[in-house]
Amino acid sequence: MQANLGAVLPAEALGYDKPEALQKRSPMTGAEFERFVRENQDGALRLAYSYLKDWDDARDAVQEGFVKAYRNASSFRGDSSEKTWFYRIMVNHLKDVLRKRKVREVISTFTSVFTKNGEETTGADHADGVPGPEEISEAHAIRSDFEKALAALPKRQREVATLHLSAGLTLKQAAAALGISEGAAKAHYFRAVRSLREELMAWRETR
Repeated sequence: MQANLGAVLPAEALGYDKPEALQKRSPMTGAEFERFVRENQDGALRLAYSYLKDWDDARDAVQEGFVKAYRNASSFRGDSSEKTWFYRIMVNHLKDVLRKRKVREVISTFTSVFTKNGEETTGADHADGVPGPEEISEAHAIRSDFEKALAALPKRQREVATLHLSAGLTLKQAAAALGISEGAAKAHYFRAVRSLREELMAWRETR
């Protein structure tokens, strides 16, 4: 899927009119930023989807991630590649999005289960637009075998595999983005590949 983020990030949102906020070493200025978006938007979108499991939410998160990167460009110290620096920002932003989503889900659960009078309602009484258990179950059921296998991995294995396979980072860059050693990243990646291969082969045999 193509995000086309370069066309939807307005100058005022990015702060093009505030160059004093950026340091000379920043990779996020003018045409260079547009190039950076074009080169990394697809990988960032795949990474975001692996966390959020919704393409619309993923696009929003990627746009927010690029805006956050641009506005915090002065934090780029040059001790890693621009790509590694950006994906570190992106991973942290996605974790924030997930935390906020969980809070909203808890609030939604309580407000949809009880009426204004405090009386408990049934699932059929949920407000329009709030998906019921059957809809949620069906949405999960249609995911591809690979996405199921990827989601079943331990968290760190999933993060390394997604950054390397979907976002195109080297294992060294993935390690830097996640704040772990390159050796640890390699170990997590190879365990992930082994698990993915075994799961996909098992599913294929049962079909």
